Amino acid sequence: MKESGACRFCGQLMALEYEKDIILTAEELNETATLKCSCDEAKEFQFKYGQRIKAKNRIDKLFEIGRAHVWT
Repeated sequence: MKESGACRFCGQLMALEYEKDIILTAEELNETATLKCSCDEAKEFQFKYGQRIKAKNRIDKLFEIGRAHVWT
């Protein structure tokens, strides 16, 4: 499916393609466009977004390891 989203910082429109079964809201389309945009503000957002994802993955992994030790 093809739709468009706009960078939340510079407003640049981007054509986005994704699977037919997925339904994205306008907010999700705009976030996806922001994650693909090359303006300076979007690049900073992309960096911070990446840090949040890495931190969440580390936390999930720590709790997963913790659960394994509790139940064994």
